[in-house]
Amino acid sequence: RWLRSPGETAKKASNIRRDGSGTVKGTNVDDSYGSVRAAVKVNFQQVAALEKAASAQKALYAKKAPGLTVSDITFADNAGNTALLAGGTGYIKFKISNCQTCGPAHAFTAAASAKNEEGLSADIEFQPVQTITLLDTGESRIMTVPVKAGLDIGSGVVSFTLDFKEANGFEPASKIIEVESFKLEAPEIMLASAKIDDAPGVIAEGNSNGLIEAGETVNVTMSLANNGAGMSKDTKVIFESSDPNIYFAKRGAKNNQTPAYSIGSIQPGDAATLDVAFVVKPKYNGPKVLPITMRVIDGRSRFNKDVPLDIALNSTYKDKEIVKVASNRGRTVRKKPSVVSSAAGGMESFNIPSAKEPNKNGVAVIVGVKDYKNDGVAEVKYAMNDAAAVRQFVQKAMGFPEDNIIFVENPTKGDMDEVFGNASSYEGKLYDYVKSLKKPENAEVFVYYAGHGAPDQKSRSAYFVPSDANPDRITLGGYAMETLYNNLARLPAKKITVVTDACFSGQSGDGKMLIKSASPLAISAKITANSKLNIFNASRDSEMASWYDDKGHGMFTYYFLMGLSGEADADKNGAITAGEMDEYISDHVVRMARRKFSREQHPTFSGKSDDVLAVYGGAAAPAPKRRNARR
Repeated sequence: RWLRSPGETAKKASNIRRDGSGTVKGTNVDDSYGSVRAAVKVNFQQVAALEKAASAQKALYAKKAPGLTVSDITFADNAGNTALLAGGTGYIKFKISNCQTCGPAHAFTAAASAKNEEGLSADIEFQPVQTITLLDTGESRIMTVPVKAGLDIGSGVVSFTLDFKEANGFEPASKIIEVESFKLEAPEIMLASAKIDDAPGVIAEGNSNGLIEAGETVNVTMSLANNGAGMSKDTKVIFESSDPNIYFAKRGAKNNQTPAYSIGSIQPGDAATLDVAFVVKPKYNGPKVLPITMRVIDGRSRFNKDVPLDIALNSTYKDKEIVKVASNRGRTVRKKPSVVSSAAGGMESFNIPSAKEPNKNGVAVIVGVKDYKNDGVAEVKYAMNDAAAVRQFVQKAMGFPEDNIIFVENPTKGDMDEVFGNASSYEGKLYDYVKSLKKPENAEVFVYYAGHGAPDQKSRSAYFVPSDANPDRITLGGYAMETLYNNLARLPAKKITVVTDACFSGQSGDGKMLIKSASPLAISAKITANSKLNIFNASRDSEMASWYDDKGHGMFTYYFLMGLSGEADADKNGAITAGEMDEYISDHVVRMARRKFSREQHPTFSGKSDDVLAVYGGAAAPAPKRRNARR
């Protein structure tokens, strides 16, 4: 208790001594008390004022509630499938927006649940969704709900319910999204062909008649095919024999069993090749069909299986015909969720041919930038449709392995640096992928970008616009085209193809300017001379890259993919060259841009016209002579 009556204060003050003379001279105790009382009164007044201001602010917020809307709901997985596959992970994405004249929203979050025809689905997991602490007036954010399907999910339709919460109870209504689901289909790994080598050499030791005989060491080149309806995943095989007179010659083999051979993930109808060496001792007197079993070990143990091999003594192996079994999954790439309406519209269906053979040296980077964090930058309407479709073509039509594809969605400047390197170092993630190949010098690199491009107003240099960049300060947050081309040229690769669906004049696909108070500019980029680079651009320097609303794609990308579907194969020899693609897309894009928009759009190409992009049918014949790079 520090406030006392004047009398009490005087009593205390009388005890104050200085040099033994009693109360300090000139001290008025009542005056001191009065000063303290006045100060306290002022403090109470300040507290009351603050409380009144806070109350007024709270009342203002109560009057101006947030106006939240949920839009642009989509569902897809990393491969672009718009259905939920057993064992796969997909993503529900949506935009949450607050109106321009409303109050702020606080602690906004979303929670998802799912059910199918049989009720609540316990075989679907949802990862936590990050809470938006504050969504200010006029602000929009993209939110993502990761969805993981278990291995036991069935085929049918899954209904996802999105429930929203806002701290003060101003959440929008729940949304229901219906998505197709597909059960896990089983792979079936079998021996499709076997070529026997018994000629004396490093491993084999026999009489060179191409047959397995007692007393020989043989090397068998096996083609192991997937004749099932589902993909095998992270597959390994082990060969073993129940007869002690058969043993395997691979280093590390023991107890009539080989170490595991890794054959990776095999799509239905595809095959992997490996060499298996084994010895049949002279005293072998077992059955003609050798007791050799192939143990198939799938990454999902439910598909592990022992497969007897019908390899026989003194006989050639009769190849088996592999029948491709149609899988429901094949059509999910082009199918949209039934009630989800995306602002980007639906994707066009493409007939994607299969590559003649896998391209194990193929490495790709596919970049799609649809959503931008800067409110002044419009979305690129069809960027993710384009990127997802290109990914499918790169895998199937060009034969690139799935795990050799780097798929980047809405990258920041930091993400671009991480993948491609920067002006100081070209050794980014793409470089590491190329170097990891058995023979990096045989690498075939494919780079695709769909998003905004912008010029530097002073130097007229071209920049890609990452999701966190400000086009008005593009030199600070953009990724320079010059840096990309120079870093790609330094890769230890045989061939590099770059496809860009973006314009660098400062305009977007709907004709609006990205840069405030600016006119379209012609750009320039200093590129390290390199014969490995083939570069396709959607338009000339000062032109815009149009959107093709009817197809749900960028116009340039749509015709590029139609070309890869086989339309660009002018001489019908089963191979599509860069020159054929250049002529096809230029003819179609120029005509369609004029017809639909009364504007000029001229795709450009620089590089080797006779370089082959994809091979489908027979072996590629020599490409016909065509005109040189078009600018």
